[in-house]
Amino acid sequence: MNVTRNTVIGKCLRKGREAAQFGLCKVINNGSSTRFWEDSIAQIGCLRSLISGPLNRNNNEVTFRELVTQNGEWNQEIISFILPTDIRQRLQAIPVDTSSPIVDNVSWIGNLNGNFSTKSAYFLLCSFKFSWPEDSNWSWVWKLGCHPRYKLFIWLLLMNGLPTRGNLAGRGMNISSNCPLCNLSVEENSYLFRDCIVSQQVWLLVSPYFALQTNSDFNLWIKINCKDQAPSIYNISHETLFIYLILHLWNARNKKIFENCNFSVASIVFLAKGKAGELSFLASNDVRGKILLLRSILSRFERSQIQHVHRERNYCVDFLAKKASTTICNLVSIQHALSEMYPLLLADCLGIESLRRTSIGLCVLNSDCIFAGF
Repeated sequence: MNVTRNTVIGKCLRKGREAAQFGLCKVINNGSSTRFWEDSIAQIGCLRSLISGPLNRNNNEVTFRELVTQNGEWNQEIISFILPTDIRQRLQAIPVDTSSPIVDNVSWIGNLNGNFSTKSAYFLLCSFKFSWPEDSNWSWVWKLGCHPRYKLFIWLLLMNGLPTRGNLAGRGMNISSNCPLCNLSVEENSYLFRDCIVSQQVWLLVSPYFALQTNSDFNLWIKINCKDQAPSIYNISHETLFIYLILHLWNARNKKIFENCNFSVASIVFLAKGKAGELSFLASNDVRGKILLLRSILSRFERSQIQHVHRERNYCVDFLAKKASTTICNLVSIQHALSEMYPLLLADCLGIESLRRTSIGLCVLNSDCIFAGF
């Protein structure tokens, strides 16, 4: 396997070389193409890994055919090490026919029939721990407390697989490699998400309630912030808020390039806090229990209907929601409308609209519009 391209697929194939070599073994027929010390043998493995110290000159190229005489006996003088008794007995049990025209072949140890399958390869990889460096172990990514597609995004970020301008220019595309936010340096992952003077404003804006961990190594910087469980604003974990800030920073960068939208730092923080807060609420509360309680209450009415209405057209519910946020009771029963609700109820009946104030501007919502992203 000769993989030289420095792409995500090329890096994965190079890392998978050790896994592929682990699953392959030689089945001996005439022994002419199987090296005694270096090749992995079925049910024995690589004999070189069982001993320590140097071999005699050219001993690593000795084949099984050279070690077996015409009478089928083993030539112990060529072997420079004394092997354990159980290994010698296993070797003597291997039938080597030096006069056979059938050459040695390769087999896959994951299947009894020796044939390769993706299923057997998966189970084989799960049962074996490879000597990959710590920074290549991505198992922690898939345990993050976020949506699976965001885990994939973090994985691509760590693998340098995002289509930044620096990556695209390095692959031959005729585009500027400069950062689209500041146009001061090559857009690489570390620069876009951490070192750019524009993206640094995002981290500065959240700094009062978000203790960003620092590290000179970008991948380690991502890892320690993604695994930090300390609470931040609204009791959202550092991990969750960091992931959503990274994601919305990338989305805002794409909208600036492809849709010519302004890069709003305040909007990035606003959206990230909203999405992270929603995830934290769903993960830490018995949402199913609250839904069942609501259905139980609605079942007491002869006629009831659940319908989504924007808060700008539902003054009563908005008022009650704000009122509930200030009480410590889990459930409050209101038998009669409060005096403050009468003008709000009239506004709901008349269909009066109001303006929604966001970090980007003002917008008017009515019953026919769909407003996404805020």
